[in-house]
Amino acid sequence: MAGSSLPPANPAALGLHMTSKQLAGLLVWLDEQQEIVERAWIFGSQFSGQRREKDTSNGPDVDLAVELQISPDGKRNLWLHELRHRLREFLDKNGAALDLSSNEGEANFVHLEFCIEDGRSLTMWPRARH
Repeated sequence: MAGSSLPPANPAALGLHMTSKQLAGLLVWLDEQQEIVERAWIFGSQFSGQRREKDTSNGPDVDLAVELQISPDGKRNLWLHELRHRLREFLDKNGAALDLSSNEGEANFVHLEFCIEDGRSLTMWPRARH
């Protein structure tokens, strides 16, 4: 969906302000990440339907938060990078068909945020390959 406006709340996409196709694509990707991702949720404007005035010059982004599985072998830090890489590959391959982007500043750019156990968060996002 081009432009700066959000779609209306979509009952077929759990009431989110995104298309059913976008949500289905993200769910397919998340399903492939079950060994790494414990939980995930959409937040921000796609959830609330409200965009901050300063954010309206670019198309809306998709804020996706994930909570990682507890890693018994201490590889949790590696998972942060692995998940970012997997999302970028998925979006490079399927993003155009799903109207999702791995390019920051483009409409429907998927911004990935990791939630850390102690309540802090580390923000990382998939960058397009140059």
